Amino acid sequence: SLPAAGTELTFEIEVTGKGSLDPARVGGVKKAYAPYGMAVMNDPESEVFGRIYMTEARNEDANYGEGTENTGYISDQKHSALYAFDQLFNDIYAEDGTPGFKGGLPTGTNVIFYTSVTNGDLKNVRTTADGRLFVSRMSGISTSPIYEIDPTDMDADWTPLFTGGTLDKSTGITYIGEEEQARMNVSFDIEGTGDDAILWTLGVARSNGAANYTDYKANTYNIGSATEWAAAPTTTFAPLTEQYTIAPMPVNIYSDQRGGLWYVQYRNSPSAAQPAIKHFNAEGEEDYSDISTNLQNGGCAISKDGTLLAVSCQSNIMVFKTDYEPLPNGLIYLEPIANFIHKESSICSMAFDYAGNLIVGASGSETVARYVIPSQTDNVTVTPAASRYSFKVGEVKTGIDEIANDEAGTQTIYNLQGIQLQKAQKGVNIINGKKVLVK
Repeated sequence: SLPAAGTELTFEIEVTGKGSLDPARVGGVKKAYAPYGMAVMNDPESEVFGRIYMTEARNEDANYGEGTENTGYISDQKHSALYAFDQLFNDIYAEDGTPGFKGGLPTGTNVIFYTSVTNGDLKNVRTTADGRLFVSRMSGISTSPIYEIDPTDMDADWTPLFTGGTLDKSTGITYIGEEEQARMNVSFDIEGTGDDAILWTLGVARSNGAANYTDYKANTYNIGSATEWAAAPTTTFAPLTEQYTIAPMPVNIYSDQRGGLWYVQYRNSPSAAQPAIKHFNAEGEEDYSDISTNLQNGGCAISKDGTLLAVSCQSNIMVFKTDYEPLPNGLIYLEPIANFIHKESSICSMAFDYAGNLIVGASGSETVARYVIPSQTDNVTVTPAASRYSFKVGEVKTGIDEIANDEAGTQTIYNLQGIQLQKAQKGVNIINGKKVLVK
């Protein structure tokens, strides 16, 4: 029998793919000069579900003048920005008709870090399980090292997460009164959703021009659903403060979505003082440590539920699975599920998509590519439909009385050249398959 009239129903889509017994690179490759940050929007509720995000740092010297080249790099026209690709790996264009988004920030300028000049202003990009989008900075020229972005309008000005602070330009640290608020961001991640969201950060300060453990500090902020934070950190995470980290990149932290944290860094010769991988449980206790693996350029990815960990070595990518259940010795076990040769050089960023495939960014080969790995779900992916597609059973048993579909929020817009746009531009646009003239 049918549900009672007025009952709200939803649905999900189950797709069975061919799968692959052997990991492999699939599809085309994007040219990217230095793809240091990578993320995928894995929230099925999001209007941009499946979108891929990448931050790129590119030199701003005479040989790489912004807007002067046509070499095939995604950053030919706009350097040091946030770039995006749709679910089919097509470039997403800003309203000016070129790839890349800057959100009103003065990015892409040379900034002093230690005693050298670096262009790594936009550092990491992260998405949350409930569809929020954040990007971080390492320049020390802003009172907020982390900004939130409207994923449906990346052209709009980005919102500084940290507010009310005063920047010490000599250190790059922002203060609230006498209390430290935030540091230039090396890496960050967000655990949980809604009012339970917690921001993890690994920050760095400018000091005496040398590489010092003491420059690094890890903090947590119970940001919840707030869009700004005008206070000191909620806590300082002692295990990753003033130890282990000796260089600002490539180093990454990732939430395991269970209250714990993964730490991954690349060193030519890892050691107890400068480890390759560590995991800390929800109590802040170390329950996994790797002090020997040379993770070439430090590329790492965590699956959306935290159970899969992918790391890059010089010529291969290793993927592990864990249930986080401690063994009798108190340590967790990482089960190898894939170890394969990749086609990139110096992988510095990776991200899992919703189906468990890997998006891989490499600074050596200057590429962004996609890899399929052996499925952990028998090649089946089940995607729940967004709530905006829910429907109610009508009074007449043979039909659907109401369909809640926010068409305005799900518009697909292209120009006449077939380039997808964030918003309609002046002239003729193709909106949801129809030609529309915008004056």
